[in-house]
Amino acid sequence: MLIDTHFHLDFLPDPTPFKSAPIIAQTLTPTAYLAQPHIPRHALGLHPWYASLDELPAFAATVDSTKFIGEVGLDYRFPHQEAFRRLVDLTVSSSRTHVMSIHAVRSVTAVLDILDEFDPCRTQITPIIHWFTGTSDELTRHIRAGGFISVNPRMLETKRGRAYVTQVPADRLLVETDLPREAGEMLTPEDHAAIIQGTVDKLSELRGEDMTARIEETQREIL
Repeated sequence: MLIDTHFHLDFLPDPTPFKSAPIIAQTLTPTAYLAQPHIPRHALGLHPWYASLDELPAFAATVDSTKFIGEVGLDYRFPHQEAFRRLVDLTVSSSRTHVMSIHAVRSVTAVLDILDEFDPCRTQITPIIHWFTGTSDELTRHIRAGGFISVNPRMLETKRGRAYVTQVPADRLLVETDLPREAGEMLTPEDHAAIIQGTVDKLSELRGEDMTARIEETQREIL
């Protein structure tokens, strides 16, 4: 079973058909996370577009309730490094290990610096940079530190994205859709499954190997 590691369940007008789907449901704030209890693979988020220090007490109170953190990270358009630093500190200091889905737009080096500060050996956080758009050197640094990337169709539409998925070891690749793109957008489980399978098929073509079993094995190891 292929898992969509970055899906916005709360953007759907009716999330009911997807509540048992193979997804990791990202959220934008702790408030949004708390509004949808009892979702399998539910991620606690503080998206850089909405990051506020006021949300950190709710993040701290909730971080032990799930294995998954996301969507979190940094974006050059929204200078919220202190909020990200503090949520990484809270995550590392919690009572369990976490898988973190990270937004890093022109900010990969800053993200990696903060992860190095609080979890240099990546023993508490398994970082997945979703839709990686950084430099080749940043990608190499991220992978060497124990990181993963999740790949969506839009990443594979770019020459650089296609190059990156052949540069990365097979066991560091996961798949995602980053769908729906905005609140209220419609999507069926059937269309979603086809998008995920199409992404894996394209990865297999680019790498010259069957990626389905490899990705499923990686999922079992870290998710």
